[in-house]
Amino acid sequence: MTRKHFKIVAEEIAKIDALPAVAEGEQVTENARPFWLEGFGVWSGAKPETIEVAIAAPASRYYAAQVWHADQEDHWEGETLVRRFPGIPSPEVNRRILSLGRFVVRVRPESICAELAADAEHLCRLSKC
Repeated sequence: MTRKHFKIVAEEIAKIDALPAVAEGEQVTENARPFWLEGFGVWSGAKPETIEVAIAAPASRYYAAQVWHADQEDHWEGETLVRRFPGIPSPEVNRRILSLGRFVVRVRPESICAELAADAEHLCRLSKC
């Protein structure tokens, strides 16, 4: 890249608006909770419930090392990891579960299963394009 290119890129970057939270003066601190599930779904106004996801081996060993929620409880059923955590069923939770693919053994509550089935059907229709 030439200096001219760098100048053009710098000018374009300068035009980007700051994130709303930063623009309003909010600060991100080191004490911010690093758990991705904690805030998702809160906008729905629904009451949190216990979400359970059972994950088969060999993926179970990989996910056992991850913290999805500060209050998660993990236990093992043979080589299957059973993870429970408080949460609100939401698209974010559904996407996380769908990302586990064929390693999902069980999901609770039942309401999430219906949403997952609808999302999976949609993806199957898309793959036939």
